Amino acid sequence: EANKVPKKHNEIDSDNKLTVSQIALIYVYNKVVITRSEAVEIAKTNKHESGNNLYNTYVKFSSRANRVGKPYPFTPKKVQNKIQLLESVLSLVKTDKQTQVTDEINTLKSYDTSE
Repeated sequence: EANKVPKKHNEIDSDNKLTVSQIALIYVYNKVVITRSEAVEIAKTNKHESGNNLYNTYVKFSSRANRVGKPYPFTPKKVQNKIQLLESVLSLVKTDKQTQVTDEINTLKSYDTSE
């Protein structure tokens, strides 16, 4: 009972299995803070083994620079992968938070064409 994850952490509804990066981004964009112990439960709920991996990915993506920073070394493929990742979570993020995702996708798209 004490280890139950609060309801706010069970907000992710998807028919497909989400990647750890997608799950982490959804929590970042929805402004839901997760602890290391909560990450273990969230990972299990979403059929992943490692709560540690989820927590570390969440911490990484908590920094805007890690979401939209220009990759180094720069390759168009790396930028395209980031764009695809953000686009994949856009519809899974709360409606009022989607503008931030769209803005960050547009930032990444500006890199894609500038090289």
